[in-house]
Amino acid sequence: MQPAAWGSPDVGPLEAPTTSSVPTDEQVARAILSGRGVAAVFDVLGREARPEFAWRCEKAGEEITRVLDTYFEGADR
Repeated sequence: MQPAAWGSPDVGPLEAPTTSSVPTDEQVARAILSGRGVAAVFDVLGREARPEFAWRCEKAGEEITRVLDTYFEGADR
């Protein structure tokens, strides 16, 4: 027996969510801002993590920011 969420006469078939409800430009801006958030976390870890990881975290934060600035200059601002 299948769970109701898999599609039964009572629930109906499930459909994949569409992306048309959110404009593509907004999705790109959200992804860029999320990336900047990840970069910020790495920047903080660059100061707080143990030395074996700190320099890697610092470099990762810098590189994420650099890539976003290079490929999406002004797109999220």
